[in-house]
Amino acid sequence: MAPSVYNRRIDELLDMTGLSGRRHDFPDAFSGGMQRRLVVARALIHNPLVLFLDEPTTGLDPQSRRAVWEYIQGLKEKMTVFLTTHYMDEADKLCDRIVIMDKGKALVDGTVAQLKSGLACLHL
Repeated sequence: MAPSVYNRRIDELLDMTGLSGRRHDFPDAFSGGMQRRLVVARALIHNPLVLFLDEPTTGLDPQSRRAVWEYIQGLKEKMTVFLTTHYMDEADKLCDRIVIMDKGKALVDGTVAQLKSGLACLHL
């Protein structure tokens, strides 16, 4: 990636995560929520085709959480996103397909509509 493109991408991601004013600060000076937002930005810097996000909004305030949700929604057009979450509202908002797991085993697998209607595939 050319430096100009790279710097533009950094600016875009810092703006999206609300960290643009902290561009030159060391991450160890950030609050827990700010560090979480930085982790999401770092995962996106290289425009991956497949993105794995492990509880990306844990510890975020509601406004930052919504901003990350909106960004993830836009990413779904460009890449495959695997998301782990304990928040059902997050899964409902962001996921096309949900797998509920327990102790490494898939218990339920289906679309949001299937899960809500009770038609999801059970793996018991």
